[in-house]
Amino acid sequence: MYGLFAADAVFDYASLLGTSGALSLDEFRANAAKFRPAIDTLHQVTNFAIRIDGDTAEALSTVRAVTCVDDLVAENGGLYTHRLRRTEAGWRITYVRYDVVFRQGPDVFARARAKMGAESAADE
Repeated sequence: MYGLFAADAVFDYASLLGTSGALSLDEFRANAAKFRPAIDTLHQVTNFAIRIDGDTAEALSTVRAVTCVDDLVAENGGLYTHRLRRTEAGWRITYVRYDVVFRQGPDVFARARAKMGAESAADE
């Protein structure tokens, strides 16, 4: 999956996670690897609107995500913005931003952080 991204790609999930600042590809990959064991997620991405301008493009889409951590289930939905650049290897994603429109259910991300912290402590 990470081969779809440019090496200088930026990820902004502040709207969902309540964080500030964007993550580099390496930071995003490290966070995903850390939390992936704790989280199960189903993403439904639809309604793509794509604008190409020479060797760059922007893709807007809607998303509905159902996220589970243990017995907790939450849902959120919103808008994805992807920016792309044409390279010799094909189109690569350079920017991802997720803007939350709605959310329902418990804070599964807090549970995942707590769970991963507890598992990390158990590993020591």
